[in-house]
Amino acid sequence: MKIVLKRNERNWLEKLPASIKDAINHKLYYGHFFCHVFHQGYVVKKGYDPVQVKEQLLAFIQRRGVKFSAEKNVGNI
Repeated sequence: MKIVLKRNERNWLEKLPASIKDAINHKLYYGHFFCHVFHQGYVVKKGYDPVQVKEQLLAFIQRRGVKFSAEKNVGNI
């Protein structure tokens, strides 16, 4: 997913709650440094429902106050 951080955000990396963290095998981060756009990729462990994990991730990320870039059927800006 591609998120847009708040202009003055200093915490680029999230701290996932255990309920999500336990389902993640690998996390991938890359971004557009000066425009505050950050790509976050997650590889879900075998045995977990990726759709459910995505829903949990989206809800968690929205609570951070970020916006979703209009890409990959998630975006709102």
